[in-house]
Amino acid sequence: MSRIKFNILLICILVSQVYPQVGLQITQNTSIANGEQSASGSTSDYKINENLFDINATYKNFYIYSQLEYSDPPVFGASKTTLEDFLNLFSIEYNGIFNLKIGDIHTVESRGLVFNSYQDQSTDFDNGVFGVKASYGKDWFDVSFIHGSDEYEFRSNPTKQLNDFSYDHTTTYLSTSIYPTDNIYLNLQLQNQNIDVHDRVIASYYSNIFTTMLGDYISLNLDNFQNDLIDSYKINSNVIGLSLETNVYGVDVYSEYVKNKYTKLEPDVRVGRQVDGSLFYGSLYADILGNGVTYEFKRYDTPYFIPTLSFGPIVYREATSTLQSKVVHNMNFVNELGHQLDINRMIGDNINLTLNLSTARRLHPFDGQIKVETNVFDTLIFQSDIENNGYEDAITNFNSNNWQSSTEIDTYSYQNPNIMSILFMDIDEEVLAFWPYRQFYAEINGDLFNDRLYFSIGYDLFDHIKQWGTEYESGMTHNVYNYTGYDSALSASASNYWNAELETYQNIIDEYWQEFDVYIAFMDSNAVHEILSPQYGFDIDEYIDEYYSFENNINTLVDSSVVASSESINQYITSEHPSSISKKWNYQIERATTLPLSFAWTFENGNSILAYIEQQWREEEFNYDERYISGHLDTEFTNKKKYNEQYLSLTFKHVKFGTFTFISNQEELVSYLDQTISSKDFNRWNGYQWTYDFHQKFSNNNLSKY
Repeated sequence: MSRIKFNILLICILVSQVYPQVGLQITQNTSIANGEQSASGSTSDYKINENLFDINATYKNFYIYSQLEYSDPPVFGASKTTLEDFLNLFSIEYNGIFNLKIGDIHTVESRGLVFNSYQDQSTDFDNGVFGVKASYGKDWFDVSFIHGSDEYEFRSNPTKQLNDFSYDHTTTYLSTSIYPTDNIYLNLQLQNQNIDVHDRVIASYYSNIFTTMLGDYISLNLDNFQNDLIDSYKINSNVIGLSLETNVYGVDVYSEYVKNKYTKLEPDVRVGRQVDGSLFYGSLYADILGNGVTYEFKRYDTPYFIPTLSFGPIVYREATSTLQSKVVHNMNFVNELGHQLDINRMIGDNINLTLNLSTARRLHPFDGQIKVETNVFDTLIFQSDIENNGYEDAITNFNSNNWQSSTEIDTYSYQNPNIMSILFMDIDEEVLAFWPYRQFYAEINGDLFNDRLYFSIGYDLFDHIKQWGTEYESGMTHNVYNYTGYDSALSASASNYWNAELETYQNIIDEYWQEFDVYIAFMDSNAVHEILSPQYGFDIDEYIDEYYSFENNINTLVDSSVVASSESINQYITSEHPSSISKKWNYQIERATTLPLSFAWTFENGNSILAYIEQQWREEEFNYDERYISGHLDTEFTNKKKYNEQYLSLTFKHVKFGTFTFISNQEELVSYLDQTISSKDFNRWNGYQWTYDFHQKFSNNNLSKY
């Protein structure tokens, strides 16, 4: 496709030479850097030579845009040094009775819940389509149509230089809007999208995303995906969206609801079953007692969908400073519910107060796990132990050999947490499982001393569960240990044992009288007893009394033996449990408090100075607590990192010699393992910058180059 774009551009350049009245504008941007970068604990050379050229041409109602790049290497992405690789973007547009655009389409339709394509050169991101866009409008009505396809490229790791995964997608989009009154705006959107995802992308990328419902589903079914005969899976999406914008009693209202029927990625079939999803975004704005109050709400519920073009409002405050940008909410565009409240108030004529509160959580959390270990008493092994070692020894030496063990994993779901639990970020399983986020920001800014001094003082409080669970384990696992089958086994074993002992008594008595009958034929009975008693080791009368006593008390013997055996087993189970984990936590939480301060003073001659100071206390906790049945809490594998960081920027702007800036960033890092300091580290980075503005007059146009 890049070859087609390049050929079209060449034709347009030739046409511009034939028609000299064509207006041409070229903007050039160069990024050059040379140094070192740190990644994965090692340092490597860092070099940038990126050159971008935006070429715009106009002729009557036609507008041509192209972006060329020469990079060796760029900030991100592949080097472009050959002629055919130069062209990044190209489009030709006609504006007349209707609007027609052919080429790379980057546009946001409505609030972006259905169609939102853009290019971010700094991160090498581009989700646009190459195709056609046509639109037509009147005062009360407009309609827009888009059709295109492209290859969507992305990285398995954001730190990688090159995109290593991609899939193809084709989209047809139709939008129509009507304005029945000056106060009402209605919009209807329809979209069909087809995505082809290769088997390699599923096996290597999505199966390793342990933070999404889709990634978790693919991981659980990975063997089926790998063993089926499908090379490319197709996702079909049919979307209908309806939005309303109006003003009611002084309240600006916007609401948009999107229904998405899409096919789910499933093994063994190219096109999976269709599931329903929905997206909703709403906002209210009103002036309440002199306060500008904005409330936003989002509910994005398409957990198994792969978004390519649909990126709705984030509904939280974007970071505007260096250190604040280090703590970012992991936005989930397909599985998230959130609120944002923003209040602005003017204090006097020059002072402004801003308050912002943002919260978010997932709609569908990962389930908790219950691992049930069932130990069934092995009667045969116990009987064998009795035969070999005797009953008393057998009941005092229970061990793992006496049990047949099996483990079964069950899951349980969570109830939705209330908004107050999210606001206070309760450290509770029912809350953390929803990956909650909460951020509060307050700022006062304004101008003093006849607008000579500008100041801004802020306070930012950030809390976010960045990870619930690990690659291999759930966020919360409860272990249950069951020991069964020994009550009836012990009763039967004791009964069998003592009945066998009684039978042994009877056999000895029978054997005694058999020998007695042999001797009685030639001597009297007293003489026979005197001969047999030493031989058998007992007096027959006493032995018979002991036998009848044993026979009369055998039930008592069985019961007492069962009790003794049960006590021994319970002692074994009790001694075994303390080394067994009853529950295990796995989560990562990030907290930060940031104070951004800025002051600017403008002198009478136009020169100015600016001081920007930012202080941040940041904490990352990786919790892997294990609580044992004995009650002992093991935090050996739980670790924590505490950052104390300062950022300073001092700028002096001279009207003739440009802008001079000194930047300093220092960071102290203290690492903890099991609540004990394991390491300390201190880093400092200093930088200097000079910016000069060149101004030159061309007719009535002012051309600025930085």
